[in-house]
Amino acid sequence: MDRYAIAAYTVQPGEAGIVALTNSFITGVSGGSGLDVRVYVNDALVRRFNRVGGTGSYPFNGFLGGLNVGDAVYVVVGPNTADGSDSFNFDFSLETASDANTYVWDADGVAPINGGGGAWDAASSRWVTASGAGVYTT
Repeated sequence: MDRYAIAAYTVQPGEAGIVALTNSFITGVSGGSGLDVRVYVNDALVRRFNRVGGTGSYPFNGFLGGLNVGDAVYVVVGPNTADGSDSFNFDFSLETASDANTYVWDADGVAPINGGGGAWDAASSRWVTASGAGVYTT
C-alpha cells in the first residue's frame, strides 16, 4: 500500500476567490522511482504531476479555480511507481488572483470562470485568441 505525505490548508475569511498554487517546487533527494504529486480541492482531484526519476526539481504551479471560505486544499506527495528511496523537499504558496486582467478558464475550455473571451485550442489545451489584453490560463 502506497503512503502519501499530505499538506492541508483551509481557506480563511478574506481569502476566497480565484486561487492559484504558486512558487512551487518539489525536489527529489534520492534515486527512487520518482514522485507523484496530487492537488485536491476538498475531495476533487484538480492537478496531478508524475515525475519519473528520483532527483531534479520541478514546479507544480496552477490555478485551482474559485474557492470559498472553508474549502480545503491538499497537496499530496507519494511514490511514482515503487515505494522506496522517495525522499523529497517541497514548497508552495496559495495566492488569490487579484489582477483584473487575469482570466481563468475551466479545464475543458467550455467557459470562463471570471470573464473574458476567446477561442479554445483543444489540441494544445490553451486559448489562442482573446478579446482584450490579459493573461489567459487554465
